[in-house]
Amino acid sequence: MQAIECYSCSKRLEADDAYCAYCGNPLLAIERQSHRLESAQEVEEVLLDRLQARDYLILETENSVYRLTMLEPARRFGLLSGGILGGSGVKAMLVATIPIDHPELVSQIATVRTQSRAIFALESAKYTERLVTSVITKLTQVQGGQITASIPER
Repeated sequence: MQAIECYSCSKRLEADDAYCAYCGNPLLAIERQSHRLESAQEVEEVLLDRLQARDYLILETENSVYRLTMLEPARRFGLLSGGILGGSGVKAMLVATIPIDHPELVSQIATVRTQSRAIFALESAKYTERLVTSVITKLTQVQGGQITASIPER
């Protein structure tokens, strides 16, 4: 049986679990499908120019957990799920980050880092919406995941 790691509390769990038995956070479907624990790295900052298609980021914020699967890294474009979006992936572009300690230094998106907020432009058939996350408290980078992924619904 393949084991996975909860990104919130770091406990090792069965690959079939939908939610962490220790902290109750949802486990991402991609980890149950083909995730290798050694490909995940908890980091304080991600240089977006180094990401490739199918790499993804887990952004744990003060209020939610989001996942951004990169489709076109050069455009900062991918599928965003989690948080208020639920388990369905929404096409999104990472537009900027706002450091909490210096909000006047809004970054034209070269990096994503902890202790900042991420700003996404969400695409739909009719309009573009903006999503601003709460403060990112934990950031995990995973290389080479599956493009179709979701967070299980409760």
